[in-house]
Amino acid sequence: MRRYKIIWAIVAIIMIVANIFTIYITKERHYISVYNAWMLSITILLIIPFMYIFILKKIKNQIEESMITISRILTTQNNDTNTKTSTKLLKNYLYRFLDFDEKKIIEKIAEKNGFILQSELSRLTNMNKVRLHRLLQNMRKREIISIERYGKTNRIILTEDVKKILLNNII
Repeated sequence: MRRYKIIWAIVAIIMIVANIFTIYITKERHYISVYNAWMLSITILLIIPFMYIFILKKIKNQIEESMITISRILTTQNNDTNTKTSTKLLKNYLYRFLDFDEKKIIEKIAEKNGFILQSELSRLTNMNKVRLHRLLQNMRKREIISIERYGKTNRIILTEDVKKILLNNII
């Protein structure tokens, strides 16, 4: 939400600067009236929020549809005898919500049976410590992993849900 406020402020500043520039132009060359410039900027400032609202609703609907599909897979999984197919489907849906680096992190943690030290993960993924830390904090907020202190480093542990999906111990 903070990004939208920043974008909104930048657009408002651009409009104000454009209006000041048009006032300067109208005094010398009479291209556009000041009233028309202000009305144009107000119209643009009113259109932009509505566009964001519609775009955000569309994205929210797509996420809800994906979550409904995932819940259907999870509910039918208990009744399904072919768990290998449902495991592959769950992995595919899980990976759709992750970017490339997050997928690499998850795969390395899964190779180590669900937990790994952060220093070892940094070496295995060839990421610098800052980038890895930011990715791990983002994944922790989304409850994909949990982070525990372990001496001078951290132990990265997959959450139980993700561990069940990735390590083939389905629900």
